[in-house]
Amino acid sequence: ANAECTLRPGARDPLRSPSVSTVTIPSRFNGPPSSGNGGYSCGVVAAALAGPAAVSLRRPVPLDQALELRHEDDGKVCAFAGDDLVVEAVPASPLLAWDGALPAIEEARAAHDRYAAPPGGEFGHCFVCGRSRPDGLRLFTGPSAETELVASPWTPPVWTGDEDGVVLPEYVWAALDCPAFFA
Repeated sequence: ANAECTLRPGARDPLRSPSVSTVTIPSRFNGPPSSGNGGYSCGVVAAALAGPAAVSLRRPVPLDQALELRHEDDGKVCAFAGDDLVVEAVPASPLLAWDGALPAIEEARAAHDRYAAPPGGEFGHCFVCGRSRPDGLRLFTGPSAETELVASPWTPPVWTGDEDGVVLPEYVWAALDCPAFFA
């Protein structure tokens, strides 16, 4: 979305998530060392909308800092750090289902073994793809030898689920973020 969120103080829709006026991305959920993981951060802000969303990062997401959520009249939700627009979420149509062939689990495991990112460096401690993060999602996506896709198997950790064991949306957003970068 190319639209900009306004800076009108207090522009909230009382029918949408009235109890949520701020969100904070804890430092545990970093991407680069001093910024929130893009997928996780987008998923957290998208939760302020009812239904599918398209979310854009406008600048690095500050960690351990309350971001003010502002519900706009046109249905979008914006997250601000002071006067700086950080994240913008707009209602969107659901994505179409993938209709192509997917790599077999054996190929996904082999692609995982071809993951090229080093354990150090800017993303070595990324919550999603950092090799140095035993407490992260540990999604190591590598190129498939059989297709032009990237792949990795993933078993979500128990702590990513709700009381029924369903993976929470912000972790799904996170799990799609880094693999999309490698793609």
